[in-house]
Amino acid sequence: MGKRMDIEEYEENLKIAIEKLKTFPLHELDTNPKLLKEAFDIFYKHEVFSLYKVELSEHNEYKFILFSTLTQYSGSLAFLAIQILAG
Repeated sequence: MGKRMDIEEYEENLKIAIEKLKTFPLHELDTNPKLLKEAFDIFYKHEVFSLYKVELSEHNEYKFILFSTLTQYSGSLAFLAIQILAG
């Protein structure tokens, strides 16, 4: 499966992705599909959606951190995350 990710590493990856997200015109993120795709790619690249690297028993904690953080910046990006991690 590869290297496991702990909460500190996950939060650091999320922090880096959020800092990059903040450079976007956030007022356009939910209405511009191209920007939304670019934002999604940043979070994907930083393994924010890689919960398979996390202990199954901790998934809900990681999802809560992700969803509560993303919702502050983009409802559409948070919705994509929910769709990806549903299950």
